[in-house]
Amino acid sequence: MIESSLLANRQPEDCVTPSEHRILDRAPRVAIIGAGLMGRWHARAIRRAGGRIAAVVDGNIDRARSLASGASASTSAEELLSGAMGGKAIDVIHVCTPGETHYKFVHAALEAGAHVMVEKPVTESVSETKMLFDLAAAKGLYVCPVHQFPFQRGVARATKLLSGLGPVHEIAFTICSSGGLGLDAEGLDATVNDILPHSFSVLRFLWPETALCPNDWAAFRSAPGNLHVAGPHGRAQMTVTISMHARPTCCELVIRCAKGTIAIDFFHGFASLERGGVSRLSKILRPFKRADGVYLAASLNLVRRAVAREPAYPGLLDLVQRFYGAIAGKGPLPIDPADTIAVAEARAAVMEKAVYTKGR
Repeated sequence: MIESSLLANRQPEDCVTPSEHRILDRAPRVAIIGAGLMGRWHARAIRRAGGRIAAVVDGNIDRARSLASGASASTSAEELLSGAMGGKAIDVIHVCTPGETHYKFVHAALEAGAHVMVEKPVTESVSETKMLFDLAAAKGLYVCPVHQFPFQRGVARATKLLSGLGPVHEIAFTICSSGGLGLDAEGLDATVNDILPHSFSVLRFLWPETALCPNDWAAFRSAPGNLHVAGPHGRAQMTVTISMHARPTCCELVIRCAKGTIAIDFFHGFASLERGGVSRLSKILRPFKRADGVYLAASLNLVRRAVAREPAYPGLLDLVQRFYGAIAGKGPLPIDPADTIAVAEARAAVMEKAVYTKGR
């Protein structure tokens, strides 16, 4: 069981800030490396967070120019980092390229004196991730992974609800994605590995006093594109199921406590509550009460997202805003480097453990 009383006042801003960093006193000049799907969503968040897109780099120059909207565009990251694009210094670089390129681009960006926001995973290895954070600290710069789930309204609501629901007994993540369409077996498993950090980042946020203990977990793959993880998290049972094949698509966390159950929908960014009760009547009414709770939470969330102009990737804008605030000295770094490294270590351990079952 996990005691949830520690969570009552837990907020995203309760993260540790390194003691010294370069404070930016103007709107950040931002560059994006990678103009694909995530690059486009980052561009939207950058503009809404007050950043100015100064340059875009992509292997497809037409795609780079389209996203740049008049700013500098190039197919060469070296040209960007050397200052040849536009002449003025870049303050922040968003790395939105495949994971195997992250170390090269983040390292070069830090050497060029830019803060970095990078899609998950930060790198493909724990050692490389640690080296990047060491380099950032030495240069007074920040690196922030795109672990946006903890910055959703649904997670904020769950944080408040947990304090009144007693000990946590079960933590169950279920992620069914269409991101593997058309990929071979290797590509399917690589996509699963890239999704995996989301679950661990939420565990670190919701239960900051509970360490991730992947050595105590079991992990296996039933088929290419499927991953199953199970084991303890504190005194609760934790499971993570990721599938590129199961339908409908979903991205959910169910937290079962002594006095009720919270369901978080990460695709849409909301949480619903089903309070506990033991009686024949409560058992009969449960499907209706549960459906009503989800309907109400989803409806209110849809209105909020419409007002906030948030069509997809809830939590991303809030994370970018907090990151830019930290750069400007107006708040702490939204994600502690120690949490990022813990997530990277858990991911690496699960990947090493996750063998295929005999039925493959």
